[in-house]
Amino acid sequence: MTTIVVRPERLDLADAAGTVVREVSYDDDTAQIVGALTIALGEEPTLEERSADGVVVSRDYAWPGLIIMDSLRSGPGHLPMNVMVRFEQPTLGDGVAVLTVAGFAPGDDLAAYATSVGEPYSPEGYAENLVPLEVGPELGPSYDPNHPSAYTVAASDWGIDNGPSTVFAPFDFGRNPQPGLPPENGGNAVQPVPTGGAAVVG
Repeated sequence: MTTIVVRPERLDLADAAGTVVREVSYDDDTAQIVGALTIALGEEPTLEERSADGVVVSRDYAWPGLIIMDSLRSGPGHLPMNVMVRFEQPTLGDGVAVLTVAGFAPGDDLAAYATSVGEPYSPEGYAENLVPLEVGPELGPSYDPNHPSAYTVAASDWGIDNGPSTVFAPFDFGRNPQPGLPPENGGNAVQPVPTGGAAVVG
């Protein structure tokens, strides 16, 4: 496995020739997703569990540069699909590249990319910048006048001087209430909205 392509509803695992040899949906069973990435990256992830009232409510499976976030709860304020993935490095494991259809990779210059596609960007880092990279089919009415309600691959950072960009999916700019990570999965319950919203993915 040489490439992971982050898509709105899945990961495409491709070989050296660029042929997709496996598609991993974010709605697949968590063990199946973790198993596929363990094989692709050649190493087991670390596991962090979070509990509330003595009950495990979320699990993070982490490799260097990649986190799979599995909320065991559903409904408003929680994940729109079974898991969310966040990529923090452009290369994982033993040389596995992380790509998007937009050509943007984790760590790339989000300010420059946002400018090139006409998306707002705040360099000061007062709020999280969030820019769509690939948008899937529309899911229904949107509550964001600038973006459809659809599973989306997004890139984010906290301004020019506050660390490299990350890539994550699935995200829905137009869903209300915004489905994001609950507090036990990073401390922030709701996803960010790039034009006027104030919440962030943890």
